[in-house]
Amino acid sequence: MIKKRKYTLSQQETSYYCMPAVIQAILRRHGREESQDNIATEIKCDPKEGSGFGKLLHTFLAKRKFSLQAYCYNEVLFKEPEILVAGALERKLDLFVACPTRPERGHITLAVAYRAPTLYVLDPKDSDVASVDLEKLYEKMWEHKFGGFGIIGKL
Repeated sequence: MIKKRKYTLSQQETSYYCMPAVIQAILRRHGREESQDNIATEIKCDPKEGSGFGKLLHTFLAKRKFSLQAYCYNEVLFKEPEILVAGALERKLDLFVACPTRPERGHITLAVAYRAPTLYVLDPKDSDVASVDLEKLYEKMWEHKFGGFGIIGKL
């Protein structure tokens, strides 16, 4: 039995609110409530571009006493994705994954557990837990030259 971290994840309210939905669930886990609309406005979530790991997300989280360590696909080499994912979850940090859906676009999911080689993620499209092979996911990131990981911790 794999122990999965508990989050209260609401479905994303628009087709491009995956990041706001994931951030909302992380804040809820720490006793804070924010609307997806407020999060999307502050991080400038765009209907065509979505949102990334940019400065606005860092600023949004810092104002709420959280830190963000962002790792793009090309900053994590060899077996490091496994070390990064397992380490973050073991340390009880929050971890989101930017999964490539097309070369220029991705989708954000929330990691809830890891048992090599399987990463379990909550998907804000439907609030269901999905399992993905971490190595295959990482290969897909390299293929599309898009994606990465975000680790959020409480300051």
